[in-house]
Amino acid sequence: MITIRTIHEQDTEAVKSIMRQYELQFPEFVINYYPDRWDNYFNGSSSSEYWVAVCDDEVVGHVGYLFNNELNLYDGLSS
Repeated sequence: MITIRTIHEQDTEAVKSIMRQYELQFPEFVINYYPDRWDNYFNGSSSSEYWVAVCDDEVVGHVGYLFNNELNLYDGLSS
């Protein structure tokens, strides 16, 4: 059974591994932005949202909504 939940700090390496499977959507330079984004999310200083799909305690997917402060809108991404 797949469950959806907010991302936890221990999920980040699994999410980066999933991202690397989609190198056209997530080139390495884009993946490199995520540690800072996730840190801001975990410490509560971000309006962005990050979720993971988990099956048998394994992260099998992710989705995120990056908040664009300049446009006051969310940009979606997933894999």
